[in-house]
Amino acid sequence: MIRVAIVGTGGIAHAHMEAYLTLKERCQVAALVDSIPGKARRFMEEFVIS
Repeated sequence: MIRVAIVGTGGIAHAHMEAYLTLKERCQVAALVDSIPGKARRFMEEFVIS
């Protein structure tokens, strides 16, 4: 299993997340980070990552 981090949760991050979600058996999003406080958390909540 590949664990990935998304650095920056702007526009292109949505496309990356959608791609990673199609590969659930092969990869896991292990971290989301953004320089704007709260932005990564809102992104996480949008995709319901637990």
